[in-house]
Amino acid sequence: MKYVFLALLVGTCLSSLPIARRRPLEVSAAANTVCKDQSDALRSGKYAETVLGGVWPPTVPLSQGITIKVGSGNVLFLHTDGDKFLLRTNTLGIPGQDVYSFLENLAASCKLPRDPGEAFKLLQVTWESRSLTRAEFEILHKDFITALSQYVSTVTERSARFMATRLQGLPLDASYYPIVYDNTWEHFEITAWDVPIDGQTDPMIRWVRELQDVAEHSFKRPFGKKKNP
Repeated sequence: MKYVFLALLVGTCLSSLPIARRRPLEVSAAANTVCKDQSDALRSGKYAETVLGGVWPPTVPLSQGITIKVGSGNVLFLHTDGDKFLLRTNTLGIPGQDVYSFLENLAASCKLPRDPGEAFKLLQVTWESRSLTRAEFEILHKDFITALSQYVSTVTERSARFMATRLQGLPLDASYYPIVYDNTWEHFEITAWDVPIDGQTDPMIRWVRELQDVAEHSFKRPFGKKKNP
């Protein structure tokens, strides 16, 4: 059977002091340097991106079936291997914190691991899944592809507008959804911003809400709008 895959922060040495008094200051300076190095590691965003990239069901290999992943910290994960049609979601073991705040707190306390993979383990990710019918999956996939075509049209229009006016920008409080799609042949990642287009909801945001509605029905709990992961 043909399988298709749909899926980021100072030290002082006082030489006139006795050695016994100077050592604590040296230790403190070293510790502060470590904390600063850890905070610096977060600034580019690459560290957090690597951590968030690990939020992927361990039982689903990349490029085997059709996968759509929506979100980054807490995600919705739509997948089929051609036989089974599943909707997955995850829970993070860091209640009350988003991933970025969690990593920033680790760095501030000098506990941020050098390896992002070790930081990912601290998230304590657990997964749930629910079965969908083929028809339910096909509707979600078809609606995603339709929204994607409209997304591409919006990219063209916004790029042309920028080239003509050099003006662009987003509201500071705009919500967004990172989306990953993979079907073995094609793999891409986009960001859907919850910003109206000509007074209408962005088609990709409409699709995200459609998926959230299915998730609410499947998992019997709210999956509302989220801002940053």
